[in-house]
Amino acid sequence: MSRNNHCYFIFEEILFHPDLGEYTTYGIRVDSNNSDSEFFSVSDVYTSKNNLLLLVQRCNEFQLYPVHLPDVINDFFAMGL
Repeated sequence: MSRNNHCYFIFEEILFHPDLGEYTTYGIRVDSNNSDSEFFSVSDVYTSKNNLLLLVQRCNEFQLYPVHLPDVINDFFAMGL
């Protein structure tokens, strides 16, 4: 089996919502180890950096393939983290 060539990172964003105003949120960026460019990103995932960091660490630890990231994010929220 081939080794996953992707690394997951958190990125910070300042966004605006008409009902909330300006708020800080965090997304997940996936970089390919075979390239200097961003491979994939998901914006505005969560407002808690520490909780999202746990998810990103697990993605890296278990060498998650990027195609599975949306499902993993959904499962993350279903677990109530």
